[in-house]
Amino acid sequence: SLGLTNGKELTVAFWIRESAAEQSNERYIFGSINGAAGNNVGFPSGHLGNAQPGFFLRNSSNTTVCHIRATNNVPADTATHVFMSVNSATSSIHIAINGVLETTLITSTALSANAIFNLAVSGTDPFRIGSKGTTNSEYGAGQYGQMFYDTKYYDLTNSSTLAKFYSGGPVDMGADGTGTGLTQPLVYLNN
Repeated sequence: SLGLTNGKELTVAFWIRESAAEQSNERYIFGSINGAAGNNVGFPSGHLGNAQPGFFLRNSSNTTVCHIRATNNVPADTATHVFMSVNSATSSIHIAINGVLETTLITSTALSANAIFNLAVSGTDPFRIGSKGTTNSEYGAGQYGQMFYDTKYYDLTNSSTLAKFYSGGPVDMGADGTGTGLTQPLVYLNN
């Protein structure tokens, strides 16, 4: 179970490079299924044919906590850093692409104060990296690096916090994600 628990905070960061063809499908960086629904982070439903990263999160009863994505696209064929953090208790959600904070987010379902079902400690499908786990067309595509996943919230409006993940380019997060002074995340896959 990776130590994952239900809670109101979640942070995901990763480097990605995808082709335009790879961006034409629904695809997931992290995901899980809880019954008929679940959580997914990446480029989930409603994002087909574009590259706007976002969250589609539910609670343990499959009630949507939020379905929110960036306004800007991740460019094709370019190494790009994506950083997303949410705190449902304080209604805070941030998405940054290459260190630039999104000032407007596209909202299908506004952020509620429900606890986030954090990725299948139980349920019909466990936590997955690179897939939601239901169909082959939903697998992540392209190249990934420095995949960071933790059940903590980081305020991306704070430039020093943002610089721990992206500072005009890649930063050395070390072998376990703590190289910039962060606490070791639950999941960290280095290059």
